[in-house]
Amino acid sequence: MPRKAAKTKIALSQNPKLNKKQDQEIQIRSTTAVKYESTRDKIVRRFRPGEKAIKELKQYNRAPSLLIRKLPFQRLVRDVASNYFTEQNQNFRWTPNALSVLQGVSEDYMVSFFEDAYACALHAKRVTLLSKDMALASRIRGTRNITGIHFK
Repeated sequence: MPRKAAKTKIALSQNPKLNKKQDQEIQIRSTTAVKYESTRDKIVRRFRPGEKAIKELKQYNRAPSLLIRKLPFQRLVRDVASNYFTEQNQNFRWTPNALSVLQGVSEDYMVSFFEDAYACALHAKRVTLLSKDMALASRIRGTRNITGIHFK
């Protein structure tokens, strides 16, 4: 049976017979008893294995925001575009809307690619995603070695 909290401080206006010292003693005793009770009855939440990961996945699925930060993605796109278009002596400029659309499409592609690769891992009766699962997923999709990425 949990302990009941000690009586709280009686205000001086309610009991004029108490002086300030006695009032402070009552206040100290009441707060320590409440602290003791609250730490004793506190329940610590333990997650089962994998429960926290599922909670995070649900959170990411609900969120409409993008997974990759905008500024690093913009730097990457501008770097790749400048490397590609300097060979042809052209300058390339991006509107913010075009960069956000490109980021959304690329994130969607990556998520679906990882879903396919994970399905390959599950088919092999594994939970861990390996590079050979990614190679198989890209081979099934027919997008093998388009970008020059080789899965070993």
